[in-house]
Amino acid sequence: MYKRPHLETFLSALSRLGQIVVFTAAERSYAEEVLRRLSRKNYFSGAFYREVRSRLDNTLKSCTIQGSGYVKDLRSLGCDLRRTVVIDDSPLTYSDNPENALPVAAWHKEEKGDRALLELLAGLCRVSFEGGDIRTELAKIRLR
Repeated sequence: MYKRPHLETFLSALSRLGQIVVFTAAERSYAEEVLRRLSRKNYFSGAFYREVRSRLDNTLKSCTIQGSGYVKDLRSLGCDLRRTVVIDDSPLTYSDNPENALPVAAWHKEEKGDRALLELLAGLCRVSFEGGDIRTELAKIRLR
């Protein structure tokens, strides 16, 4: 497993701003192994996988398949969308909730000088997480 440059800094700072919950389209067994290796410092307060149990009605929900990819519908998690940010490198995955998204460029292990997580973190640190609707603040970051 390769870690994107500045991942530890990103997770550490983000965990001080709010909860970090992983929502992945990966198979549960694979994702749990990756998270086990990443979560030595307990950055994550929860994880949802390709199939998730809805907090709203306790039914089993899955990512939906569109073409050759998966769509993650944040509404299926029962979270407050006014307080939820999704960070992903695939616009398809957040196409049901684009106003909650902060896009990040895809990364390959050869890109050792990558600074994308630091740039995202700088944007997130500039916005207000107190009250209001975070989606308004996310729109400002996406415009920069």
